[in-house]
Amino acid sequence: MKKITLLLVLAFAITIVKAQFEVGQKIVSGTLGISGNNYKTNDSTSGFAKQNNTNFNIGFSIGKFKTANHATGFGISLMNGYSNSQNFNTNASIKQNNYAIAANYFSTYYHSFGKSFLVWLNWNTGLSYGFSNYNQTSAISSGKSNSFGISSSLNPGISYRINNRFLLNAALNNFLSLSYNHSKNTNANYPRINNEYTQNSFALNTNMSLTNINIGISYLMK
Repeated sequence: MKKITLLLVLAFAITIVKAQFEVGQKIVSGTLGISGNNYKTNDSTSGFAKQNNTNFNIGFSIGKFKTANHATGFGISLMNGYSNSQNFNTNASIKQNNYAIAANYFSTYYHSFGKSFLVWLNWNTGLSYGFSNYNQTSAISSGKSNSFGISSSLNPGISYRINNRFLLNAALNNFLSLSYNHSKNTNANYPRINNEYTQNSFALNTNMSLTNINIGISYLMK
């Protein structure tokens, strides 16, 4: 009886860690992410009466399976963010646009979950370049910033196997991230002259919001 039980346990374990993909198989993925929030208050201590934020990103990657459940590769992504806020006291409107391009190396581990589902954990690290500008209407002021950064992040996700070639993916973007950023900023406030300064920052962030989900699709090459 003990031998039969042991055989059943081993059979179950083998089923759990069964090969999901072929070693050497290539995977091509595309992702799309949109997130945003609206903020309104009657409390003057906040500084802003209302604020709207929208973020959009699109990415492409290609990788190769080193084992049956582990793929590594490289990717590129483009990001755009827009915010519009209104100051509570001055009623000034501030509009800001952010743009960024990033290239990264990734490592993803997959695990079977039922017949058609896979859960996975993705680690990636990479470099980015960003540009932003803002305009404040009532104060006739504006500014711009150029930045370079390096970051590393962990992102959990789930995939649905549509067929032998296609996977539908959903991931929490920047679930846990560590980043360094260097920026050069210029502020102009008429009639004052331009004010230039540089800034360095480190950040450790977590984001578990369901409004920050990336949707994508993967194609498994022969």
